[in-house]
Amino acid sequence: MNAIYLILFAAGYFALLLLLSYATRGRHDNDAFFRAGRQSPWWAVAFGMIGASVSGVTFVSVPGMVTASGMTYLQMCMGFVFGYLLVAFVLLPVYYRLDLTTIYTYLNYRFGSKAHLTGSVMFFASKLIGASIRLFLVASILQRLVFDSLGVPFWANTAVLLLLMWCYTRGSGIRTIVWSDCLQTLVLLTALVLIIHQLATQMGLNLPDAARLIARSPMSKVFEWDDAGSKAYFWKQFVSGIFVVVVMTGLDQDSMQKNLTCRTLRQSQLNMCVNGLSYLPVNLLFLCLGVLMATYNATLPVPQPEGDALLPALCGGGYLGQAALVCFTLGIVAAAFSSADSAMASLTTSVCVDILRKPSSERLRKVVHPLIAVAFFGFILVVKALNNTSVIDAVYTVCGYTYGPLLGLFSFGLTTRRQPRAAWIPAVCIASPLLCYGLQCVAVARFHYTFGYELLVINGLVTYAGLMAASIRRRSPAKVFLVAAIAGCALSTPAMAGNRSFTPADNGKALVNPGMGWTMHFYSNLLQNYGSRLSPADVLNDFPGLSTVYLRLPWAFLEPGEGRFNWETVDTPAARWIQAGKKVALRITATENWMQQATPQWVFDAGARYYEANGYKEPEYDDSVFLAKLDHFLEAMARRYDNNPNVAFVDIGHFGMWGEGHTVVTTPVHGKEWGLDTQKRIIDLYCKHFTHTQLVISDDFAGHDAPVVHSPVIDYALSKGVSLRDDSILVQPAPRHWYHSGMAQLFWPTMPVVLEHEHLQPSIDRGAWDKELLLQAVEDYHASYMSIHWWPREELEINRDIIDRINLRMGYRLQAASLQWPDTIRKNEPFVIHSEWRNAGVAPCYGGGYPCFTIKDEEGGIVSVVVDEGFNVRDLPTDKPGMAAFTPLDTRGIVAQVFTDTFGSFGRTCSTGTFSIYFSVGQADGTPRIALPYDHDDGHRRYLMGTVTLTE
Repeated sequence: MNAIYLILFAAGYFALLLLLSYATRGRHDNDAFFRAGRQSPWWAVAFGMIGASVSGVTFVSVPGMVTASGMTYLQMCMGFVFGYLLVAFVLLPVYYRLDLTTIYTYLNYRFGSKAHLTGSVMFFASKLIGASIRLFLVASILQRLVFDSLGVPFWANTAVLLLLMWCYTRGSGIRTIVWSDCLQTLVLLTALVLIIHQLATQMGLNLPDAARLIARSPMSKVFEWDDAGSKAYFWKQFVSGIFVVVVMTGLDQDSMQKNLTCRTLRQSQLNMCVNGLSYLPVNLLFLCLGVLMATYNATLPVPQPEGDALLPALCGGGYLGQAALVCFTLGIVAAAFSSADSAMASLTTSVCVDILRKPSSERLRKVVHPLIAVAFFGFILVVKALNNTSVIDAVYTVCGYTYGPLLGLFSFGLTTRRQPRAAWIPAVCIASPLLCYGLQCVAVARFHYTFGYELLVINGLVTYAGLMAASIRRRSPAKVFLVAAIAGCALSTPAMAGNRSFTPADNGKALVNPGMGWTMHFYSNLLQNYGSRLSPADVLNDFPGLSTVYLRLPWAFLEPGEGRFNWETVDTPAARWIQAGKKVALRITATENWMQQATPQWVFDAGARYYEANGYKEPEYDDSVFLAKLDHFLEAMARRYDNNPNVAFVDIGHFGMWGEGHTVVTTPVHGKEWGLDTQKRIIDLYCKHFTHTQLVISDDFAGHDAPVVHSPVIDYALSKGVSLRDDSILVQPAPRHWYHSGMAQLFWPTMPVVLEHEHLQPSIDRGAWDKELLLQAVEDYHASYMSIHWWPREELEINRDIIDRINLRMGYRLQAASLQWPDTIRKNEPFVIHSEWRNAGVAPCYGGGYPCFTIKDEEGGIVSVVVDEGFNVRDLPTDKPGMAAFTPLDTRGIVAQVFTDTFGSFGRTCSTGTFSIYFSVGQADGTPRIALPYDHDDGHRRYLMGTVTLTE
């Protein structure tokens, strides 16, 4: 669907929000903005909070998690129910008894102004950071789905979203949000149900059948009782769910502000209970969607990325129809608005009431509210500039630490009558997260254990203990607590100091890797083009990124007599490139316009029909004799080249002029044209014989001069595992420089796309050659291969600058960062190596590979190999230049593990000392396969990171 239509739907939705804002405007004073005059119906608050609790990230993440963890998330949702009961019957009575506008005012009543300010600042930092990151992730999805195709920059997309939120909340604030949340919940749930229905329809299921499929799926497992170490273990999930709700809802001004707008405590409690119970069915629907998506994805000829990317891929890729795309877009917008608009209002309230202490100043509120929107905008742009998953996760983790002190403060206030010294409260609330951070560092470094939600509870307990120490009249207990906090930081220092770190710098050089690179037309139909000037020893090692020799020849050259083959024409140039560690690609053609018969004459002599055009012959591609002879030729060709590790890909030729799949040159002369059935026969013959080699089909099978995404023949080729090449780009000047970049989107997520530019000099002569467009083609097609379609060194001389830039993007470019490892490793004891990985190219690493860390002695002998088979670089996402995010990885290993049984202990002989440690990517057995863009390699694609000491 055109992005303009999606924007129109979103604009219509926003118009409804504005209309709702106008209808609920009422008074515009601070009481209306902060508390809605305490006149909100409980059922409206309860229904609206369903949408507010489901962020845009949840909209795609919850369905995406079923492939990894099934429906075990429901265990946490069960804990949510009990958490909401605690909030309803423990916290809400306190808030209503004190008639609070913000819940942190309780801290002022209980502990004084310093505690009040401390809690408010912690909430402000946490909410601003957390809401900004969630809105950034939603804005990023909308950017890819809608705005990229329109050329709208990310900052403008974000600015418009925030401006729209400010517009409909600026008057009555929380009064409007209560009702806008109802609309947004309705849109969100409607979108969810319609996408489920559309997905079931695509699978040919009615709703009862879909329900049975979900119930029988192994992904529908809810409970995990057996493995206490698993993150999905029931009691971990259940207890975590209770505390997450208590802290993230009961101690969060954003969530509680709407609850405090109910008329009475009883209504607010009723709202809270209903809202808690709703979590189970709503999240069950999301998880059911996930099961259906994963099942449907497995049936697609080209499966889409799993996890969080699956729902956007299915909707955005058109697999579920236009209605699903509209529903998904509106659902994402609704989820974004419902979680971010209330965050803006609650932050405005907290700043005015808690931090600046001017709850009655309407002028101040009207200044603070837009400034909060500006703060959101600025922080989102910072996150965008960082564009580093690990950094974003770290920031998100830091903001999570601040909720622990809030839990400790409120728990201490509600369960004791002690009064800690006011001056110590901020210090305790700062020291507690530091102490917990030290505990986390020690747990990771010493015991290889990473805390989850339990750290929130520990953080609260530490704060509680610190407040208890600060409430004792003698100063020594408080001092002891602060000393312990400092000691906690000190504990974290050796834990981190015991590690070495290295951040390698990309050297900017071209890489020659499997499944990507420049392909050199050694034969471009004519034997004289373009390798005839190369000496037998010349394999163009000076052409950066050249990985493949491309041999495009007429059938007649290779089988001059039936069963008599001239493979020497292919094998001679191929052997030169193979000897240099490079690959071969092939296309054999049946029609050429520069020779009388590209199909051997003996085929016609055997009775195959043909048509004449301007003195050359084009075979009748439907003819049974032609197809039988072609079958025999492909059988012989496949015996030689299929499953050959030196062959990069084979084009499906033998149909159309130059094997490009079109007859636009010949049909106007002889009047014969061929349809889909003929094209399928040719494809089937190739697929019959080449069962292990990547086959590639020309885009011109679908038409050579019209923009097309889906066509019957291309979709058929895709279903057979055949990839795409574009013959040829830059034949004509822009805007007719190419037609099928949209078609490439069907192929590149799972198979390499090949680009062939027009013969260089003719393209220049027509005024069609454009270096920047050549680079843009690589970006638009997500190309893994690009041709050298001219005399190679002439092309290099003219285009070296753009070739260097293309080499930084074409195919995949794996980068590592933040390598951290222990400076000392003891034999037979586990250790962890932390690294971060990203793909800076435009295409996946289709062949995949696993990070490996190799310890070598000074003579180059391999002491130990540690491979992380749980992380395949094939799964690294791609993005725009410089925008790909790093994925963190913790690789666990043991050197010379000891095995013990009743006869004794047995360990591999392994010397100790200080050795070099290298990183690489390759096979599961540790053999490096993939070149990385770094210096200091060992000659075998292993790259030096530093040294490590191995001890007994």
